[in-house]
Amino acid sequence: MLYICMGIIAAVAGADILTKVIFFEVSMDFIPGFVRIEFCKNTGMAWGLLGNATALLAIFSAVMLAAMLFALIKWRKRMPAPMQIALALVAGGTLGNLIDRAFLGYVRDFIKLEFIEFPTFNIADCAITIGGIMLVALLLFSKSGKEFFDSFDKKKEPTAGDK
Repeated sequence: MLYICMGIIAAVAGADILTKVIFFEVSMDFIPGFVRIEFCKNTGMAWGLLGNATALLAIFSAVMLAAMLFALIKWRKRMPAPMQIALALVAGGTLGNLIDRAFLGYVRDFIKLEFIEFPTFNIADCAITIGGIMLVALLLFSKSGKEFFDSFDKKKEPTAGDK
């Protein structure tokens, strides 16, 4: 499963970078009235938070990426497969945006929803959001999420995944 997760990370980051290259400085209707391709440089986070804090966000992203990779490697036998996939999606998105921050000093966003007021985003942001929602749902509402957390409690019996 570790190789699958590393593949997911590489695929998400690769798709993110590829789409950012394809849509660099492009403005066009993709689905008129619904989705527009509208390139913009983002030096902060969504909704303008921490604007012009690229260096701080790059450092935070690098630390979080390292933590996610550590978790995937260290607890891969305990962690349920869906949780590993969710974490890999978040890590891949983090890597895609980190590459932009490190090499360009900003993140390239290009997907603009026209039917609601929402920040422009990219493929990495989609992966982070989907993976994050999956992680929260798995940790809060699934038996496997509870078992994963319980596996860290030294007083309890080990689960089947730990043997």
